[in-house]
Amino acid sequence: MHPAGSGSVGWSGATISEVLIDDRPISGSVTFLTGDGRETIEWSSLRDDAIKWAGALQGLGLEPGDRVALVGFSSRSFVTALQAVWHCGATVSVLPLPSRFVDLQLVAEGIGDRIGLLQPSVVIIDPQLAPLLPDVAANTVVVDTDALAAASKRTSKLDKPAADSASLAVIQFTSGSTGEQKMTMISHRNVLANIGEITKAMELSPGRDIAMSWLPLYHDMGLFGFLTTLMLSGTDLVLASPEIFAGRPQAWMRWVSDFRASIIGAPNFAYSLATRTLRTGRYDLSCVRIAFNGAESISPETVETFCSTASQYGFDPGAMFCVYGMAEATLAVTFPTPGRGMMTDYVDADKLEHHKSAVRVSSDTRRVRRLVFLGRPLPGLKMRIVDPDDRSELSERRIGEVQIRGDAVTSGYLDRPDLTATSFDDGWFRTGDLGYMADGELVICGRLKDIIIVGGRNIAPEEVERTVGRLPGVRQGNVIAFGVLGTERESVVVALEAKAPSDDLHEVVAKRVRDDLGIRPHVVVLPPHTLPKTSSGKLQRQLARKLYLDGALVADGVVGESTIGEK
Repeated sequence: MHPAGSGSVGWSGATISEVLIDDRPISGSVTFLTGDGRETIEWSSLRDDAIKWAGALQGLGLEPGDRVALVGFSSRSFVTALQAVWHCGATVSVLPLPSRFVDLQLVAEGIGDRIGLLQPSVVIIDPQLAPLLPDVAANTVVVDTDALAAASKRTSKLDKPAADSASLAVIQFTSGSTGEQKMTMISHRNVLANIGEITKAMELSPGRDIAMSWLPLYHDMGLFGFLTTLMLSGTDLVLASPEIFAGRPQAWMRWVSDFRASIIGAPNFAYSLATRTLRTGRYDLSCVRIAFNGAESISPETVETFCSTASQYGFDPGAMFCVYGMAEATLAVTFPTPGRGMMTDYVDADKLEHHKSAVRVSSDTRRVRRLVFLGRPLPGLKMRIVDPDDRSELSERRIGEVQIRGDAVTSGYLDRPDLTATSFDDGWFRTGDLGYMADGELVICGRLKDIIIVGGRNIAPEEVERTVGRLPGVRQGNVIAFGVLGTERESVVVALEAKAPSDDLHEVVAKRVRDDLGIRPHVVVLPPHTLPKTSSGKLQRQLARKLYLDGALVADGVVGESTIGEK
């Protein structure tokens, strides 16, 4: 096995399977946490099982380049099947599942829709989910993991596939804030380039580090940031299903403490949940060396509250690791220096909104916006900030679209040449994110298509959402702000989920937004679990906007009648 920290040295031109199947011993193990226990297996034993499973898949007719849909939970059989697909030289797509199966019909429809888009040759499914699988094409082979395991015992040999580094390893479903399904093409070269730099940037050390993750394996942070990185480096991993975390969020910090995990990670909202659970019980979090925070907008207040609470149990605030990434870059784009903790930038909100300039100010300035530094681009990736209007490259502290290029960046979207063409600018991938560079580091301000323009001001929806999210009665992390075109100007709509029914919450929210931000919003108050989210829990602003315009985001809610405009 190539040693961690060697990056992509020795991986040039290789496939994931070739890195796993070589003459070097594989160290480390993976422990799967289930609802009623745990199961530990050495990475080397899992690799040996996966080779046998790959032989069984070849017996079913799977060939290099074929597409495979994988539907299941974060289990030993799931990870074995995933690796087996790569050993066959085929391309895997892990289909998203909701964290809670509230409506089984919707789950089945979601699986069916994605299989229809992917058109796989083979569907591998967990037996528990098999009843939810709709009818598939007649030439599609469907096999559950139990049957695949049984067939692997009758297989003699794996024929070496004719795959290379340019072959697709993963087709990643992404939807982001719009709700539009996109299938990002990720090659073996993309994966190995990104993971090689990740292992170096986080100073990963097999034998010293233990990683703990409950992140879904259909999300790039769970699939590449934890599973594949730890698997390729031979580092110990403790893996739980997101379904367990969703039902018992208090278990996360308990797992970290009990397994002495040095590497953890989650989107920002999970640290808010962790803060609440830490207020009861006894933990030892002194083991944590790196706590990734990414995949969604990072709230400095949420991070500070978590660090303050967790430090009472030995957590080092320097372990907080605020990062930037996306599926189109395989995963990681920028990393900070390990051990420094979260760093923030105080900028003049008026200059940010009116002049697209990040002017540093003191924290007690009347209108200040606080943003998080996300580190520098990983080696092998290049980044630039571009004016969205004239495509010119901008200097430091000027706000523009973030664009990237490099070995880890996708070549485009499956079966969508139109979307691929509009997503690139002279070889640079257009992220759609607004940001700026300061002292060589990236700071993200928002999404280009989400910016709300009111009275000549460029309002970031995140600023409105954080203001509202701090109010009593509002479910934290369940606020969406977006703009809609009125008769004369753009209006601001704030849709939120209330903790309990309230007659005056919409008025309280409207007043707070007027007082703090100088804008008068329409407010929609909704019951819990109403706002649209992706399968990984990310709020979908553009889909919420569409639902609002269609009149479908007011059920059981109250719409404020305030006039939009300056204070």
